[in-house]
Amino acid sequence: MTSETSHTVQGRSGRAASPRTSLLRRRTSASPLALLPLPFLLLAGGCVSQSRIAYHGTPSAGLHLASVSGPTCLPTAAGIGAAPDGTAWGHERLLLYRAGSEPSASPRGPDALAYVSPAPGRKRWVVVLPIWGASDYPPKKTIRWLLKGGDGRFTNVLWVQNNRRLLVFDGLARARSPREFSRQLARSAARINAAAAEVEDLVEWVRRRPDTDPDRIGIVGFSIGAIVGSLIMGRDSLYSAGVFVMVGGDLGEILGSCYGREREVRDRAMKLFGWSREEYVRRVNEGLSSVDPERVAGDINPACVLYVDARHDGCIPPASRDGLWEAMGRPERITIAYGHKSSFLSMTFLGLDVTTRRIVHFLDRRLGEPAPRAPASDTALKSPAQGP
Repeated sequence: MTSETSHTVQGRSGRAASPRTSLLRRRTSASPLALLPLPFLLLAGGCVSQSRIAYHGTPSAGLHLASVSGPTCLPTAAGIGAAPDGTAWGHERLLLYRAGSEPSASPRGPDALAYVSPAPGRKRWVVVLPIWGASDYPPKKTIRWLLKGGDGRFTNVLWVQNNRRLLVFDGLARARSPREFSRQLARSAARINAAAAEVEDLVEWVRRRPDTDPDRIGIVGFSIGAIVGSLIMGRDSLYSAGVFVMVGGDLGEILGSCYGREREVRDRAMKLFGWSREEYVRRVNEGLSSVDPERVAGDINPACVLYVDARHDGCIPPASRDGLWEAMGRPERITIAYGHKSSFLSMTFLGLDVTTRRIVHFLDRRLGEPAPRAPASDTALKSPAQGP
C-alpha cells in the first residue's frame, strides 16, 4: 500500500512558481516593451508547475523482482563489435555493431553509441533509448547532462541508435480487410519485440564489460521509447533504475486517441470496415497485446521508477497513463501541466530544464555514485571533441 503526496514545484524564493497570475495582474499598467518577456515567462511557468506523487511503498530499493517467463522473454545476447570514434566530454566514444555487421556494411549506421569513461573503477551505465521515428532532442539532452562536468567521469552511457518507426503505419493504412489490418498489427508487434531484443543484446555487451557495475544499470525512454523501455524493464529484473517520460499502457486506447498518423489510420479503418471506436480499440489491443507494457509492469520494482506524464496529453489518454502507473505499483510520478509534445519544453531552457534535472537527480539517487577520488593525470577530462 502506498501513500500519496502532491505539491507544486517551488521557485528559488520558496513560493509556488506562478508567474501567470502576477504578470496578468499588472498587465493594464505595463508598457508594451515590458510585456515582451510575457510569452516566455508564461511558458516557463507552465513547465515549472509540475505536480509530484512520491513513492512510499515498502519494497526495498535494492529488490529485484522476478521477470516473467514464457513467450515474452527476450533472447540471450549476440556478440557486439565496437569501433572507436573519438572522444566526447572526456569519454571514449564507441560505435557498436551487432554480430555479422561491419561499419562499412551497415547502411543504417551503428546500432548504438557508447560513451566510456577512462576513470578507474566500475561504473554505472545509463541506457538511453531513441524516440523511434521522431526527435532525438530528449535523448541528446539527457546524455549531455549525464556526462558533462566532473561527476560524469563515474557514468557511462549507451545510446541506442535504431530510429526506424516501429508501428507499420503505411501497411495499416493500405489494409483492405480486417484480416490484413490484423497482419499489419502483428508486424508492428514483431518490430517492437525486435527492437526490445536488440536493446537487450547491447545491454548484455555492457554487462560483460569489466568496468561495469552490474547493480547500477538504468534505462531511460521518451514517448514510444518509454513504452519500449518499460516493456524491457518488465521483462528484465536486473535494471536498477527506469525513467519513463510521456508513457502509458493499453496501446489500443493510445492508438484510439492519438493524432497524426495514428488518427489517419484510425479514421480510415473505422470508415472502411464500419468499426466503432470501441471496436477499433479492441482490435488494436488484440494485435498488440504481446507488447503492451501493462502485461509485465507488475514485475517492475516501483522504487526503481520515475514516471513522467503530461496532464493535457492528447496522445496518451488519462486511462492509459494511470493504468500503467497503477500496474507498476504507483512509482514516483511527475505530471507536467502541458500536452504530449509541449511538455518536452520542460527539458529546454524555456522550461528552465526542470524535467532534465529531475531525470538526472533521480538516476543519481537510484544508481548512486562511488566515493570521489582524484583521477590520475593520464585520465584527466579532455575538452569535448564531439557530442551526440
